[in-house]
Amino acid sequence: FDFKKPTAFIRSAEDELSKLNPKRKEDAAKHARLTAMAEERKKTIEELKKRWAVLTAELGDIARYVRDNLARIEKICEASIIVLVDDQLRRKKEEELLESVKTRFKDKLRDTLHQGAITKELMEAAKQDMVVLSKEISALIRDDVYAVTGLFEAVHDHAKKASGEISGLLSSIESVQNVNFEEELVLYSRIEGLLISLVSEYHLTVKTTELRSETAHEDILLDVRREMLDHIVGLLDRERRTSAERRSGEDRRKFNDPNRKGVERRGGHDRRSGKGRRD
Repeated sequence: FDFKKPTAFIRSAEDELSKLNPKRKEDAAKHARLTAMAEERKKTIEELKKRWAVLTAELGDIARYVRDNLARIEKICEASIIVLVDDQLRRKKEEELLESVKTRFKDKLRDTLHQGAITKELMEAAKQDMVVLSKEISALIRDDVYAVTGLFEAVHDHAKKASGEISGLLSSIESVQNVNFEEELVLYSRIEGLLISLVSEYHLTVKTTELRSETAHEDILLDVRREMLDHIVGLLDRERRTSAERRSGEDRRKFNDPNRKGVERRGGHDRRSGKGRRD
């Protein structure tokens, strides 16, 4: 969208026309030529303005769509963090897992008993392993919950920051719209950079505790970790599904903008694939 060249030409032509007298034979041809060329540039500018209006409307829709979904991500993260920091829920599952481990030890001792007498040393060793494992399981669960909570906090902060920046740029665009094309272009370029940075310049990291046991039962710790994480994922998924903020099917792809008059963006079935897709 180059408005500068046609605008500069029109100004130059109008300046030159002001010096010409169309009634004079020697000026008439030049006057007509410059007038026609200036009118052609004016039509070009009008066409560019129409195209720019359509493009910026779509870009604005995209920016608001992303911003509104970032706001939804914030709320999902907030609800998830509330679930994760609920000690009662964590401890209830932790107690269940510890009971499960105790049952495994009892079953193992029972199998040993069937093979012969259980020595006092074996009983003491099993009790000591259970004490150590109980402490390791509690610490592992606590650290894993903290790690997952930290992940949601990081996503929340990233989404909140980006959402705020997009809102600020959209407000700035509304204030300069149809007033200053250059400023508007700069603001849309900044939105473009921000949208790109959302996924290209941010890398989430989860610091998990290394799985290690002072006993010979690391396999038990691994099983406990898997079951606890599955439990956490189930809780978070249940919270997401029952959240009041969950979008309905018909609103799944559109942002809630009462001023939007455009058609819905293409769904997967609308996109070309297979033979109809360009190589």
